[in-house]
Parts: sequence; structure tokens; C-alpha cells
Amino acid sequence: MTHQNHQTNGASLEDCHTNFFALTELYGIKWRKLVWGESSGEGGEEGTALTDPVISSYARCLAGDILCVWRRVPAPQPPPDLYEVQAPAPPPPLSLRAAKELWIFWYGEEPDLNGLVAPELIASQGDQGSWESGLSYECRSLLFKALHNLIERCLLSRDFVRLGKWFVQPYDGDEEDVGKSPWHLSFSFAFFLHGESTVCASVDVRQHPPVRTLTSKRLARLNANDHPTHAKVILAPFGLEGTVTGREWGEADAATARLLDAWRQLYPLEQGCGAVEVRTALLRGRSSSYEVI
Repeated sequence: MTHQNHQTNGASLEDCHTNFFALTELYGIKWRKLVWGESSGEGGEEGTALTDPVISSYARCLAGDILCVWRRVPAPQPPPDLYEVQAPAPPPPLSLRAAKELWIFWYGEEPDLNGLVAPELIASQGDQGSWESGLSYECRSLLFKALHNLIERCLLSRDFVRLGKWFVQPYDGDEEDVGKSPWHLSFSFAFFLHGESTVCASVDVRQHPPVRTLTSKRLARLNANDHPTHAKVILAPFGLEGTVTGREWGEADAATARLLDAWRQLYPLEQGCGAVEVRTALLRGRSSSYEVI
């Protein structure tokens, strides 16, 4: 605009499009970290993730539109010997028994966490801070993840699904009715800090082949084939590839009903949905079967 020969071509900012958006400010943000230590191995793994105080508290806070995020953390290590080289801390195990943290962010007055956060978690040792006391890189990164969690919940309630980092809206029509274009749109979010306080998001939009939900009608069509296990599917939310085995369960099955009720605390599942068995390929040539929704 400062060039002497610039031309606006009759356009204004109202006619422009951008994939960068200012979401919020770090100024005034406050946070609280609640810590739950590593549980003992007695009794094996818990029945569902929602029996864990961190994950159950996270689900209730997320349903209450509170900015929050949880993560596994390495268990505290004993102090190293003075004459030994300290080894890096091992990554936390992929287990419900691993130590965890629940981070909660807010502006203004602290939200009432009674009824949302488990009492034993509120009473546990933790930490808190604010913009005024300084925000570390770790704290800012977790705030970005909390923003992503809130956006994801909003999109899932509007019939989008997440496959890895991409959000797509499945096409539920017949294969022959896809339309003139064989491509659909998917998008992902990235967050960054502009200046000292402005939190911005960039939206990356890509094209992808149509993705269809595994409806009961389509599942019946697959089971009618001679080799239904050859039907490949993509599992949300991490985008794992799998094949349908042909086994399925409805809500009349008690174990499936409990599974669906647990997942409804984290994902907006419709009433009347069921579960199917999918076989996925794992590392070193191994495979495993899972009951998925």
C-alpha cells in the first residue's frame, strides 16, 4: 500500500479471504494444574477409562465448555546418585495406571470445579499460575491443545469426524451419488502466538476422496459379500487402517451398552448406534482386533 504506483483494483478488506484467525489473548489467562500419581498394579487395568479421576474430570469439564487438557507424565524419579550420569526420564507408559495431569484454563474468576473435577483430584498436589506470573512454553502449548479440544468437540457435534489431524464430514449417500467432483474437503488447525499476547489459528484446507460412515445399511452390504473381512475402514480419531471382521453388537448387549455409554462422555454418539469388530495391523507384523463404534 505504500508503493507509489499501487492500485487497489476497487477491492477492500471486506472482499478478501484469509486462513488466519485471531482466537483469544494470553493477557488475563489463568491456569491450574492438577496431578494424579501413578497407581499401583494391583487389580490390573481398570474396566473403562472413565474410572480414572483425571479422564473422568476432563470429560465433565469439556462437556461444561471449560478449556482443559490432560496428559500422561513420567512418574517421579528418585534423586540420582551424585557420581552417576543422570539418564533421561523414560516416556510415560500407555496405560491408565500412568501418572497424569489435568490442566484447566480460564479468564476472570476461577470456575466452580465442584461436581466437575473429582474430589480426590482437587485435594491432590498441583500448581497454578497466570499471565502476570509468566507463561512457559509448555503452558502455552497445552493451552493450544485445550483450544483444539474445544474446537474438536464443537465440530464433532456437527457431524464432523477427526482422522489424525484432519477434520472431515463423511458422505452418507450412495457411492453412485457422490456428485460431479470425486473430491471432498478436509481441514486442520495450527496455533501460533502473534506479538506478545494474541493467539492465532491457521486453517489448512486439503482435498481428499470421499469418506463414508459405516452405517448399518453399508455394513449389511459388506457382510453380504463372500469376503467381508477384505473391506477396509479408517478408524477415528487417529486414522488407523483396519479391516472389518463381520462381527457386530448392538446396545442390547450389556458390555456394548457400557462401552457406548463410556464413549458418549467423550464423543457425541447418537442413540441406537452399535459396535463392530475391526482388525488392525500393528508393529512387527502383529495384528489385533478391537470393538469399535
